[in-house]
Amino acid sequence: MDCHSSWIMYIIECNICKLQYIGKSETAFNLRLNNHRNHIKKGVSSCELTEHFLHNTRTHDFDNNVTITIIEQIKKDHLETDKKKEVLREREIFWQRTLNSIQPNGLNKRTGQSFYTRAFTKFWINRLFKTYVVKVVKLLTY
Repeated sequence: MDCHSSWIMYIIECNICKLQYIGKSETAFNLRLNNHRNHIKKGVSSCELTEHFLHNTRTHDFDNNVTITIIEQIKKDHLETDKKKEVLREREIFWQRTLNSIQPNGLNKRTGQSFYTRAFTKFWINRLFKTYVVKVVKLLTY
């Protein structure tokens, strides 16, 4: 793995605060890293990492005060892109939980939901909505 690797998980640690940010990239990592860098330089708050450096501009310098590590690459060339994205997201959640990078212990704000959690939630929302609509329709027809 190197800076040209894609479908990777990475850690960026602020050397001043010792807080970690866990991220993922479908594209070459150097492109993702340049996105972070450019957002900080232009003042664009695009994620928790950029927010951290934008709120601490007097004491923090992204180019000099971070340690960057690629920790995993998803090598599942046989998978369709959507499934590969899902695997990448699952691994991001795994690493955020394993390394405890959710705020206040790290820079990540949330882990999000896995595919299975989203599917389960969607199922119950649809079921509750249908039940509610049926009850309202029955009340209106009486």
